[in-house]
Amino acid sequence: MTHNIGKTKVALMFVFLFATLVFGQVTSNSGMAPVCCEVADLVMISQTYTDHAAISIDGNADFLSQATAESWDGTGSIASPIVIEGYRISDGTTEGIKIWNVDLHWAVRDCLIEGGPPYACGFYIDNSSNGEFSNNVIRDRDVGVQCYEGTYNCSFLNNQILNNQDTAFKVLSGMGNCIISGNNFSGNAGNNFWMTGGFNDSQITDNTVKGGQNGIRVTACLRSSITGNTVSDCGLDALVFPSAIGVIVTDNTVRNTTGCGIMISGSLAEVESNTVINSSDSGIYIATGDNGLVSKNLVVGSSEYGLKLGGTTSNTTVTENSFIDNVGVTSQVLDDGEDNDISYNHYSDWITPDADTNGIVHVAYSLDGDASNSDPYPIIDAAGTIPATPTDVGLPIDPMLLASIGIVVVVLIVVVFLMKRR
Repeated sequence: MTHNIGKTKVALMFVFLFATLVFGQVTSNSGMAPVCCEVADLVMISQTYTDHAAISIDGNADFLSQATAESWDGTGSIASPIVIEGYRISDGTTEGIKIWNVDLHWAVRDCLIEGGPPYACGFYIDNSSNGEFSNNVIRDRDVGVQCYEGTYNCSFLNNQILNNQDTAFKVLSGMGNCIISGNNFSGNAGNNFWMTGGFNDSQITDNTVKGGQNGIRVTACLRSSITGNTVSDCGLDALVFPSAIGVIVTDNTVRNTTGCGIMISGSLAEVESNTVINSSDSGIYIATGDNGLVSKNLVVGSSEYGLKLGGTTSNTTVTENSFIDNVGVTSQVLDDGEDNDISYNHYSDWITPDADTNGIVHVAYSLDGDASNSDPYPIIDAAGTIPATPTDVGLPIDPMLLASIGIVVVVLIVVVFLMKRR
């Protein structure tokens, strides 16, 4: 009898230990752990400028000569760029700083270029490369930054381009291997970023654009990415890419634009994880092109379609998007193209029936347009997330939890067996 009681106690101890393990596993997966939040520090930078006349540089020899006369740092090598910094230039009759025919390495930093009538360009670059234009303020000019022809291997970082009479940043012909990042375009009367041709292997990232006409418009865009920008309150389209090949448009936020949120004409486009809210035209418009991807976008409150696929689009994949309260004709999506694959998207006007609660509406969502297409698997989840499998029911169960429960069941059987032998 004593021996059996000892066995029972040991078995009960195993039950307690495994129950503790199971409880620990459940709580570790329940989202109850403390959440750690990062708080960004706000840093106020006080800038003191030195008044300076307008600067015009034509060619490498002229740049080196002026650098010597002005005691500018650097030799023009990649390790030692010539640095122009800390100036206030207010002559509105000519370009504030003009650099052309230069392939030395250079930087223009921490300058204030302001003006008034007759509002000449703030920073002008022509047929030049290997430069950095950063942490500058350009305001009250005609055009803020103008790249006339052949701008390569340049970066434009963290500038404030404000209240200019025309375009904030204008590229007239050709830009390659360039980065335009962290800039603030606000209060400009014309377009914010306007390029008429040749944006190749370059990036436009993390800029803030408010007001003006077009937000970011790039013609002839090749293998370039537009990522993480915030564009709001534009008088025309927000993100526009006519004649694009392989453009990547991801993680941008567009709000309150009088026109399309995102418009692309071209092949191999990737439009992913963008948020487009309150466009006066369609939220996303793929006008032409094939083999594109439109995925994981949130499109809300467009005055026309949430997504429109033009008549010469084909083989475009549209999946895991969320279309909420967009005003189409009878549908939130229009497809005038051919062989476009549209499936597993959320539509706020189509969330029933789902008798087996697998997260997919059992009736296909019919789309407007000449293609007579439909989404065969509309998703109920407003986030546009595809269920794990179409037949999954209930919550997912962790394999470790299942294993722990199985062990507990075995131990309980042992306990019952030992107690019966008493």
